[in-house]
Amino acid sequence: MQWRRTPRSRSRNASSSFNLLVTTTAGIFGFLLLIVLHSLLQPPDLVPFAKTTGSPLKAAFARPGGERQAQLDIIDCRRLRDAHMTPSSAPQVMCDASNLLIDPSKMTPARCPVHRPRYMCSQRTYNAYASGAFQVDCDWPQPQLDNYSRDHMRDIMASFTSLNPALDGQVHEVADNTLLVTRESQEHSNVFHMLTDLFNTYLALRMLAWLDPGQPPRRVLLLDNHPEGPLDGLWAGVAAGGGVPAMQAPWNATGVAGQPLLARASALPGPTRLRSAALVAPGYASLFFAHLYEPASCPHASELFAHFRRWVLRSLDLVPQAPVLRMAAVRVVYVSRQKSGKGRGKKVTRRVGNEAEIMAMLRQVPGTAPQLVDLAALSLLDQLSLLTTTDLLIAMHGAALAWTACSTGDGSPQMQTQVILAGHNLPLP
Repeated sequence: MQWRRTPRSRSRNASSSFNLLVTTTAGIFGFLLLIVLHSLLQPPDLVPFAKTTGSPLKAAFARPGGERQAQLDIIDCRRLRDAHMTPSSAPQVMCDASNLLIDPSKMTPARCPVHRPRYMCSQRTYNAYASGAFQVDCDWPQPQLDNYSRDHMRDIMASFTSLNPALDGQVHEVADNTLLVTRESQEHSNVFHMLTDLFNTYLALRMLAWLDPGQPPRRVLLLDNHPEGPLDGLWAGVAAGGGVPAMQAPWNATGVAGQPLLARASALPGPTRLRSAALVAPGYASLFFAHLYEPASCPHASELFAHFRRWVLRSLDLVPQAPVLRMAAVRVVYVSRQKSGKGRGKKVTRRVGNEAEIMAMLRQVPGTAPQLVDLAALSLLDQLSLLTTTDLLIAMHGAALAWTACSTGDGSPQMQTQVILAGHNLPLP
């Protein structure tokens, strides 16, 4: 379903006309995902990012060469209800917009999203959005909030209004492609939840063709105020494309035009117009949660996840390694949970009491090269570097196992990455 609204003139140029296109077509998210999957179902080394295409809905609004017409204010939303996802995350929605104005004066600290109370509400690090926090220059239709996820999206869409002409002359302009991300309180420093957000960001980049050559620089604008954490470097270094230098100093990293690669919306200097913006789907709407409470229906390796892995590693100048060959030693990493590294001042739970005995047993297995590692003692870059050469990851049940998304399980027929949950009665392959 599509809505077209009668345009309003900007006060600074009464002769200009603007259109709003709001698309909430059920299933189009899935259709676009199939397009991405179709382009990915080839050997990984043969699929350059340049093959990705953006939403077909944008073709009618593009100048030759792919440049979007500056006079159009556009919002496209893609909605999907995936039966394999947790029902509370439905519907799964990703939106992108042209000429989106954000007014930080309409944001105040909040413990919880209005439409999703009573979950991780211990700190006032979310934003409450007053009417006009998000604005577009058109006659904005009142959205049907049931078409959006309770995880942040309803709060955002409920605050949209038509552009306030009184803001003319006060607006800062941002030409970069901007990723708008809302993370979960406390979970933003958890490897698994970080990867759910990063994977949704990757899908948005692929669907909008923002990874293609010739695209403007991109940046990440966080719609939360959670404290700085050890995983923030992935936003500046990978999502914003700043590489290793940005990963090592994410909150000081800047792009080619001096714009910060990672910033908070609440810290904007005033009303800010984003030429191109993407509202990334919430982390709880990530495919990382698919089949969470059921056996996976597809036992085969996913090319989509393989390409996500390649994107993460190559963004940081890490070379994705092929799975081990038959004649080489299987590279085994046993993750030890110790009181070291940042965030380890508290009691460490789920520790194994006989790690020395386990390592001695692993060393007796022919054809293996076991290594005991405390990931918390390593830098984020060193952790990822280690994972690029890991064939078998062994750990107590916990978020560290999410790093298997970056290990050598590439879809190769020689060997797939296996995960062993110590203490769980899972059969070994």
